Amino acid sequence: MTAISIVSLSPTPILFEAYGPDRTTIILSSLTTLAAACEIVLSPLLGSVLDSVGRKPALIASSLIVAAANAAASQNPAARPVATARFFSYIAIPQFFLASQAVAGDLFAAAPEKLGAFLGLQGGLISLGFLGGVLAAGKLSEWKGVKVVYGLSSVLALVAGAGITLGMGETLGKKERTPFDLARTRSKVLRAPASAGKLLVSRGPKVRVLAVLLILMSMPIFMGDVIQVYARKEWGLEPKELAPLIAVFGVTNIASMLAGSALLPRLGVQHFTGLAILSGVIFPLSATRSYEAALIGAVAGFMGSAQSLGVKATLTTKVTALGVKQGEFAGEKASLLAMVKIGCPLLYGSLYVLGSRAGVPQVLFLFNVLLAALAMALSQRDVW
Repeated sequence: MTAISIVSLSPTPILFEAYGPDRTTIILSSLTTLAAACEIVLSPLLGSVLDSVGRKPALIASSLIVAAANAAASQNPAARPVATARFFSYIAIPQFFLASQAVAGDLFAAAPEKLGAFLGLQGGLISLGFLGGVLAAGKLSEWKGVKVVYGLSSVLALVAGAGITLGMGETLGKKERTPFDLARTRSKVLRAPASAGKLLVSRGPKVRVLAVLLILMSMPIFMGDVIQVYARKEWGLEPKELAPLIAVFGVTNIASMLAGSALLPRLGVQHFTGLAILSGVIFPLSATRSYEAALIGAVAGFMGSAQSLGVKATLTTKVTALGVKQGEFAGEKASLLAMVKIGCPLLYGSLYVLGSRAGVPQVLFLFNVLLAALAMALSQRDVW
């Protein structure tokens, strides 16, 4: 995660200087949307590969793609190479998480509380890596320049790939593997958009509600880089000045994931989810006021980052009980979230542009409050 976060602040100012705020918002949103469309096509293919050859090769390949893309950007950190590197990272990282989720399913699919606790611990470590990368990004870009930042990102991705190669075992046993069927996989790829809707249509009413909950909770995460444009234009912040907010999010994410790992088994999935949803409302309400209020809201609403832990764990358990393979389920979930990724950057970008023109740029944060209200209502249903 550090390899990604260390360059997370670099594309926006480069594109901002080259194209201006409105076009930068459109470009970054379009990159996210295009990458999500590719993810929908790739997820069924990767799901088949995960169930036939294992999880480890996909983790290694994702790391190498990031390494190659950022190495290329380090040679010429202008607008187009940087945008291209961002696009390939958007392609690779979801595949990495898809494979890692299949690993978690292999280990804990039968126990949603244990799976939720594991996902919380995993999320905390991911947030720690993200935090380290963001803190390093601001200082390195000033001290050594963008070239060095992208070069270091490439090296870190290579180290991650080497660590997986040498230090990780395969969690899918040979007896559990499904032979790769080219014809069946081709059919899945051609029907990829439909696979995104399987959790909503074909897996029963409880899975459907859980899938909708996951969508509502995930939408704010897929705002894209519009938050950086907002911070630059509305709060007057340079990328290095935005780093404290991102750092606060990194720290609070670690705290929320670790707290979620401990609290979820004690409170139960439903009560924990409701508590986390309520906590998650604090930041968007605070962000409508000012940057300083947003910093306070990020701390006060820290548990909001963990709201999807119980949903993901319960969803995995219920789909596994239906006899669905972990790779297939991971592909379906990735395709579903990729559909969300397609719509959200364009949605939030449009909300911000139109809201700015109407004198209400905060509308993108108010929209997140509405999503939280809908999620709270659904979380009270008997789906756990």
